[in-house]
Amino acid sequence: MTKYEIAEVKQMHHPPRLVKLIMKAICVLLDVDPVMKLTKDGKQKLSYWRASLSSKVLGDPNFSDRLDKFDRSSLTQEKMHIIEEMMADPDYSLAAIRKQALAAESLYSWVKALRDYHYIFMELEPRKEALINAEQQYEMATKKSNGKSSQI
Repeated sequence: MTKYEIAEVKQMHHPPRLVKLIMKAICVLLDVDPVMKLTKDGKQKLSYWRASLSSKVLGDPNFSDRLDKFDRSSLTQEKMHIIEEMMADPDYSLAAIRKQALAAESLYSWVKALRDYHYIFMELEPRKEALINAEQQYEMATKKSNGKSSQI
């Protein structure tokens, strides 16, 4: 994500719905809470868009680096459930994002890549643990076997 894309998204006074959805996903992933805003009828409403404009997200001069260095181990099932709900929106696609705001394309790609990573990691982690256990058992069996063969 370039600083120009960040600036373009940040300057949107009335962003398209999908841009708001992407920024909500990013706020959820970065643990940024929504902020209260007053609606036209005077009621208070939580706004992830307003939170995304803060110095914790788009206002952060190191926002791009923060995304690059994101700790993927901080992904939880709760966060992924929220992301899945957003991605279930039929309009939530790369093509739709490109039509609404080309600058948000890389943000969409980042969220989708993290989602994909999480599910691949969840699938492979048990296999990785099984491999480690198998290697440990193999080493023990080899040591035991080598000990017996040296006695002969």
